[in-house]
Amino acid sequence: MSVQAALRKKILKIRKAQSPELLDQSSKNIFHRFIKEFSDLGPLRSSLKIALFRAMPGEVRTQELAETLTERGATLYYPQVSGLEMKMVRPASGIFSWQMSDLGFEDLRTLSGDLETVDPHNIDVVFVPGVVFDHQGNRVGRGKGFYDRYLSQSQFLTISFAFDFQLVEAITPQDWDQPVDWVLTETQSLKRASFSSKVARILAQ
Repeated sequence: MSVQAALRKKILKIRKAQSPELLDQSSKNIFHRFIKEFSDLGPLRSSLKIALFRAMPGEVRTQELAETLTERGATLYYPQVSGLEMKMVRPASGIFSWQMSDLGFEDLRTLSGDLETVDPHNIDVVFVPGVVFDHQGNRVGRGKGFYDRYLSQSQFLTISFAFDFQLVEAITPQDWDQPVDWVLTETQSLKRASFSSKVARILAQ
């Protein structure tokens, strides 16, 4: 078993032992920290294109985040996996549903109508799931590399929500691993050096 796989297994075991009530409260704390700090960044345009995901059991909840971003005028896209490819889509018309993907989360499927796929270069912000994070923004994901491949396509502002127990001092990244610019937990807000320049680019658009 690799070091990353062992670390993933350890943190997933800790996560499984947490009570739903504790995770709900911690999720709310992280959400409120994010909204305050995100609002303090400056006059971000309301038409942001944001890639989000539906949280799985044990992860920081994202439903309240989705509702707030939508209320503020953002257009939200969600992952859809096919083979080794992941793209970001949103319902353009008709009826859609959520289905479990090979990546281990719910992705968007249409029952009737169309899904709109967004060009990665047109996405402003990507919320990135993960199991383990360090203080430099390195992450251990679910082990299939879909997000690392997607994030390599453009210079997104990347954000991850995590619980404090998911933070470790250091992760040794693989060559293909993509770090995230901003990791928020209940008590910490960790930003890489790349964070400021990416926010400045969004503000300038």
